[in-house]
Order: sequence, then structure tokens, then C-alpha cells
Amino acid sequence: MNKHEKYRHYLLIGGALLALTACSNTKSSTTTQTPTNNGTVNETGTTQVKGGDMPIEDILIQARKSIGNGIVTSVDYEVGHPNYYEVDIYVENQKYELQFDALTGEIFKQEQTSENPTILDGVNISIDEAISIAAAQSNGGLVHSIHLQPKEIGVVYEATAIKNNKEQKIEISATDGKVISFEEEVND
Repeated sequence: MNKHEKYRHYLLIGGALLALTACSNTKSSTTTQTPTNNGTVNETGTTQVKGGDMPIEDILIQARKSIGNGIVTSVDYEVGHPNYYEVDIYVENQKYELQFDALTGEIFKQEQTSENPTILDGVNISIDEAISIAAAQSNGGLVHSIHLQPKEIGVVYEATAIKNNKEQKIEISATDGKVISFEEEVND
């Protein structure tokens, strides 16, 4: 990211935080950001799960309650108003794209399309197992996003976790659950 993009990022984040503060409930408490596993956006613009938002495991439960026992292929935490999780879940030849309020777990958007779930070919590890593997590899980090991705080496889960305000990227084989790669953001 070049210098100008970084400044633009800071301006967008600052504007979003200002807007969120202006729209916030007067009964809510204000907090300062400290290095914890939960947060909002750190100074590099990395998305982090905000304190009070539901953990990814609870969102998986909500998604399955809403649609039925399907196969979840993606859970993505998004900062917005409100913060939300976007979940992709397959039930037979139907793909559901759901959006859940990250604070309440209520579904506020649902789309359904007919789609052949070829992405699931060769997948032996559930997204729940992949989240557990990513959390263990992260050593105390908070997994907030995970996606099933086809690659040349096979299908992998790409997970993102936050630990001590540092973003961690973890790739896990969807075939055997082995960690393929682990990267942690380095602060200069």
C-alpha cells in the first residue's frame, strides 16, 4: 500500500468512526482502543471484530438455524453500519448468501440461487473444524473470517484472525486439515 492509499485509508476510517460516533446511542459507553483480541480497525486499516459483536461460531449456529443443515463455505466479517457477517451456505443445489447483524445475530439480507456446489469436491474438513484449527494455530487469536477457495494444490480454507491488533492469515487444507501456511502482520 503506497503512502497516498494509506492516507486515504486513514481518512475513510476517521470519517466512518466520526459518523458512527455521531449516530451512536447516548446511553452507550465510549472506549478507547487498546491492544486486545477484540477491536474495530487498527491503525493499518485491518478489519477486526468489535467488542460485543458475536463470535464466528455463534454466527454459524444462526446460519444453520435460518437455512437448515447445509455446508457453510464462507463467513466474512464486515465493518459497516451495522457491522455484519456475510455467510455462504449450500443446501443441496441451492446457495444461500446471508447477512447477519454482528451484534444481535439477526438476519437482515438473504439471497438464494441455484448453483452446483463443485467447490465442495474433495472437502473432508468442515468449516467448524477449520475454524478450530485456525484458532489453535493463531495461539489465542480471534478468527473472524474464513473462506473455502480452490487452488492448484487443492481446496483450502483461508482464515483471518486477529491477535494483539495484528492480522494473521492461515491457510488450511480442506482435505486433511493440515496448516499450509501462516503469516502474521509485522509492525515496523
